[in-house]
Amino acid sequence: MGAPPHGASASTTASSAADITGTLLSLSAGVEPMTEVMPLDQASATYERMMAGESRLRELC
Repeated sequence: MGAPPHGASASTTASSAADITGTLLSLSAGVEPMTEVMPLDQASATYERMMAGESRLRELC
């Protein structure tokens, strides 16, 4: 896999400085999250979709 564009990177364990930098980059570029809201009674199925890598958007219950 090649390097991310513009020196951007992603990590599940980002430091607070990296979080701030990423947030500022997103804000300056007009990037907004795409969120799919699901009913709470579908939380188990939504979690299973996420764990199976089938989610294309951030999913919230």
